[in-house]
Amino acid sequence: MVYLSIGLLFAGFAIVYVQLVWQKPLLQWLFYLRVPLIAAAVIVSFPLISQFLAHELLGNILVLENGLAFGLVTIMAVLAGGMVIQTGTIVMALAHERFGLPRMDRTPKWIWMCAPIFAVPVVATMWFVSPAVSTVTKAVAVIAALLGATAIARFTQWVKRALLDHEIQMLTKGASHLPSYMLDGYVRDGRIEVDHIRMAANLVVLMVLYLIGAWWLGPVEHTAPAMFYVLFLIMLLGFLFSGLTFLLDPYRVPVVLASLATSFVLYTMQNEQHAYEVFPAPAQAQGPLMEAIANRLDGRDVMVVVAASGGGIQAAGWTAEVLTGLQVQLGESFTQSVAAVSSVSGGSVGALYYLDGFDQQGVVAPSQLDEIPKRAMENGLPATAWGMVYRDFLRGVGLGVVLSPLSDRGEALERSFRSRMLQPETSVMNQWQEKAYNGLIPVPMFNATIVENGDRYVMTPFDLGPDIRAKNMASYYPGVDMRAVTAARMSATFPYVTPVARPLDTSPSVHLADGGYFDNFGAFTLIEWLSKAVIPQNPLKLRRIILIQINAFPEEKSDPTPLGGWEAELIGPVVAITAVRNSTQQERTQLEEVLLGQVAQVQQIEFREFDVRFSLDQANYGIDAKQNPKQWDQLEKVKHELRGSQLQNPPLSWKLDEAQKRAIGLAWQLTTQGPLIEELRQALNE
Repeated sequence: MVYLSIGLLFAGFAIVYVQLVWQKPLLQWLFYLRVPLIAAAVIVSFPLISQFLAHELLGNILVLENGLAFGLVTIMAVLAGGMVIQTGTIVMALAHERFGLPRMDRTPKWIWMCAPIFAVPVVATMWFVSPAVSTVTKAVAVIAALLGATAIARFTQWVKRALLDHEIQMLTKGASHLPSYMLDGYVRDGRIEVDHIRMAANLVVLMVLYLIGAWWLGPVEHTAPAMFYVLFLIMLLGFLFSGLTFLLDPYRVPVVLASLATSFVLYTMQNEQHAYEVFPAPAQAQGPLMEAIANRLDGRDVMVVVAASGGGIQAAGWTAEVLTGLQVQLGESFTQSVAAVSSVSGGSVGALYYLDGFDQQGVVAPSQLDEIPKRAMENGLPATAWGMVYRDFLRGVGLGVVLSPLSDRGEALERSFRSRMLQPETSVMNQWQEKAYNGLIPVPMFNATIVENGDRYVMTPFDLGPDIRAKNMASYYPGVDMRAVTAARMSATFPYVTPVARPLDTSPSVHLADGGYFDNFGAFTLIEWLSKAVIPQNPLKLRRIILIQINAFPEEKSDPTPLGGWEAELIGPVVAITAVRNSTQQERTQLEEVLLGQVAQVQQIEFREFDVRFSLDQANYGIDAKQNPKQWDQLEKVKHELRGSQLQNPPLSWKLDEAQKRAIGLAWQLTTQGPLIEELRQALNE
C-alpha cells in the first residue's frame, strides 16, 4: 500500500507537470504555483514524515480507533486535495492576465477527478497502521468519504451558481476607481472572473464547514482525530496564502515576510499573549512544609520521595503505572510513606492523575488503581489540534481580540486533561495544600522553566524555604492560586505543541516553558530541598530517605549512530546542543545524588536511590529464551507490534497506540518480577 501511495503521488505531480512542461517559461510557472505545489507536497509527504522521519512526535497521528474517525480524515484529505487543484487551476487560468505569462489552454474538467489522488498516501498509511479498525469498516468509511466529498463538491457548484446569479458582480463597482493594473486577473469587461467566483464558492463552503466545526466539535466532546484538524489547517493556510500570492506577486512583495510583519504588528497592537488562569487564594493558610511532611509520615522514620521524569505521554503513562503499581506490590504503607512527588513534563501529567486518585485514608483508592494509568494514557492530540484550528489560527489572522487570552491550544489540552480527573473542582493548589498538611496526599512539586531567564520554577502550594534557589509559586506569587491541572499542563509545555504562557493579570508576568529545559528528571528540586532543608538539621528525625527515580525511556546506547558529513556540517551544532542537554542533566543528577548521600551519612541518615526505568530488553530482567519461553515470546510479540523504532524511542506526543499501552503494562509486570520490589520492601521495613 505504501508503494502504491508513492506511485500515485508521483502520478499526481506528473499531471501538473504535463500541464506546465509545454508552457514557457517553466520556472516562472512553478514560482507562481508554489503555494499549491507546497501544499500538495505537505499533504502527500506527511504520512511518510510521520512514520519515518518524525516518528516519535507524529507516528501515532494516523493511528485511528474506529470507522467514523477513518471516514472523517479521508474526507478531509480529499477536500485538501481539492484545495490544491482549485488554487492551482486559478493561477494557470489567469496567470496570463495577472503575471503576463503565456496564455494556457483551459484546464480540463477531468483534473478535478485527481483530488482523491492526493488523499491516497494518507488513507493508505491509516489503513496500514490502524489494526483496530476492520478492513470492511475501512472500506465502507472510504466509500462514504468519497460520497461525502462529492456531495460537498455539488454543494459548492450550487453556491457558485447562486453567486453568479446574484449581486456579487456589484463588487466590481466599488473597485471601478482603482487603476486597471490592480484589477488584472480579477475583473474583465466589468465582471469578476468566473474562476474567482468558483474560489469564492469554495471559501463560502469552507467557512460553513469551519463554523459547523466550531459549533459542534470541541476538545473534549464530539472531537475529531488530530489528523482531521491538521488537514483542515493545511486547507485554511493553502487558501489564505494562495490568495495572498495572487494579490501581491505582481508587486514583488514577499508574502512570508509580509505575513510575519503583519502578525508581529497585530500581536503588538493587540498586546496578544498566551496566558494560563490563576485566581486569588483564600486568606487562611496552612502550616509550614515540614509540619505537612511530619503529618504525612505520622511518626515513620523512613521517608520516600519520588522524582518523575519527562517524556510526553510515555512518561505520563509510565509514571502512573509505577506509582499505582508500587501500592499494589508494597501495600498502602508504602504510599503513606511517600512524602513528596517532584515531576516534570509528561511525568507531571501522570503525577496529576495519581494525586487526584487519593482518598481520605491518604492512599490511592483501591478502585482507582487500574483506572489511573488508563487516564494518564488517554489521547490528548485531538484537543491540541482542535485548539490550533479554532483558537490559534484566529489569533494568527488578527482575530485574537475576539478570544479570551486563555483560549488557545494549551487551554484546550488542559480541558482534555481536566475532563478525565476524578476531583477536578477541588484539585486546586490551595485545597491540595490543606490535604497535604493533613497528611492525605504527598506534597506535589510540578517543575517548569521560566522562559525569560531559564530559572527553575516549582508550582507547589508550600514555600520550600529561603535557601532554595528555584522560584517557588508560593513565594513568587503570594496570594495566588491555580488549578493542579494547570500546573501539570505548564510543567508539560512541550515546545510549540503547547504555547509558553504567563499568568493572567499577575505581576511579574513571566512566561513558563517545559520543566525539561532545566531538569528532565524531576530530581533536582528534591535533591536541593533534601540537602538544604531536610538533612542538615533532620527536623523529621529520619533514619532513611528513599528516592525513587521514575525514568520513562530505555537507557540510551553508549555507542551513538554517527552523522554523515553533510548532516554534521548542517545540523551538527543543533544536534550537539540537544544531546548535551540530556547528558549534562543526567550526569549532574547522578553527581548530586552521590553528594547528597555523603551529606546524609554525616547526619547518620541513610540515603538510597532506586531507578525504575521503562525497558523491554530481556537482558534487563534476566529472561532467558529457554528458561522462560512464555515471557520471552510475550516480549517478542510486543516488540514486533511496536514496529521497530518505537521500541528504543517511545512516542513523545500525546497519543499512544494499543501496542504501546500494552508495552507499558508489560514493562511494569516484568519489573515486579525482578529484584526491585524486594529491595524496596526491605528498605521500607528493615
